[in-house]
Order: sequence, then C-alpha cells, then structure tokens
Amino acid sequence: MPTLQGVIELSTQGGAEAIVPMLIYVVALFAFIYIFLIHPQRKQQRERRRFLESLKKGDKVVTVGGICGQIISLDEDIVTLQVADGVELQVLRSGIHRRLEQDEAAKMRELWGKRRKR
Repeated sequence: MPTLQGVIELSTQGGAEAIVPMLIYVVALFAFIYIFLIHPQRKQQRERRRFLESLKKGDKVVTVGGICGQIISLDEDIVTLQVADGVELQVLRSGIHRRLEQDEAAKMRELWGKRRKR
C-alpha cells in the first residue's frame, strides 16, 4: 500500500513532463469547441443581423409564424406588413423569417387567388 510520502514523490517526479500533454489536450479541446461550435453560431448571428437590417419597404417576407406579407413600414423594432387588402399586421422585426423571392411571391398570389374563388 503506497504511503502519503510515496504518492508525493511520484507526483513531483513527472511534473513538467506530465503537464505538457495535458496542456496540449486542453488547448486542442478549446480549439475544437471554438471551431465547431462558437464560430459557426457567431457567423449565423451576424448573417441574421445583416438580413434584418437590410429589410426595406416593399419587400415580401414570411414571418416565423408562416404569415406572408409585404412590408409597408419599418420602425426600429416593429415591421408593419400588409397581408391582404386593408389588412395590416405589426410584428417584431426579429419575427421575420425570410424574404420571399419573386417566383415564390407570384406562387403565393396564385394560391390565394384560387382560395378566394371557392
């Protein structure tokens, strides 16, 4: 059975040599976490912020709730959408999911036209 004195001697013998591989492991772990977790998330947040700042009057957008509409006015945090003739909704700017492309907007108008005829 090892004594306390023996354990102390064993721990002091491999001092600097034992700590170098551990430091390399810790540095590699932090590098891995940064490269695969932190950096992509920051990049996604930066792109999202640029998208929200680039919104302008007349853009056709989809909210996170799936509501499609055209931006008729923008405030610091509030976006007013026209979703139908005479129907306006105010949503938070952060609630805008994406901008509709031209062909998507035309397809949405076509679908709504068919539903109104029923």
